[in-house]
Amino acid sequence: MGRTFHVIGVVKDFHYESLHERIKPMALLNLNLTLNWPEKNISARINNSNARETIAFISETWELFSQNYPLEYTFFDKDYEALYNNEIQTGKVFKIFSFLAIFIASLGLIGLTSFTVEKKTKEIGVRKVLGASTSQILRLLTSQFVRWVMISNAIAWPIAYLAAKEWLANFPYRVDINFGILVLAGFTAIIIAVGTISLQAYRAAVANPVRALKYE
Repeated sequence: MGRTFHVIGVVKDFHYESLHERIKPMALLNLNLTLNWPEKNISARINNSNARETIAFISETWELFSQNYPLEYTFFDKDYEALYNNEIQTGKVFKIFSFLAIFIASLGLIGLTSFTVEKKTKEIGVRKVLGASTSQILRLLTSQFVRWVMISNAIAWPIAYLAAKEWLANFPYRVDINFGILVLAGFTAIIIAVGTISLQAYRAAVANPVRALKYE
């Protein structure tokens, strides 16, 4: 550079690029026109409530002092949002596919519950005649589904952990994977499963046992 600058302060490291990049050294310089550097930029903090009027005022003021350089402006929040555009789009896709997966799985559970209840119609009638309560019948019908959901979670947790770990490896600075999130996801899946099959199971549990014994 061939110039000497006076340091007036040092601040802690902060991110000014994407979190995909490590923090690099940076100097904030108070430039003046005598340096003849091509940068002609200013940073302004404005109130969002009257952003349009403020930008118009800045544009008019800019033209008074820099007629040779047209005003081109961007917003910091939009600039930083663009740094993570891929993550934002990926998040939207995951939300859509997660909803579709839950919807399709719920439909499958309803169909499987109807099939299971039909196969166990006589068994449910016999149990009710022998004194089984509605809650016991509900536990009988829901326990096997809950068992399968727990097995599926045990299979999904390692896969989800490895996938999240691989994705976080793209960031030099990252959070640790909290296993509580996996447990919460499993608990939510069980709640959705129980809520999906509870109506079908309740209808079978409160049905007249005489009609169940006559069922062929």
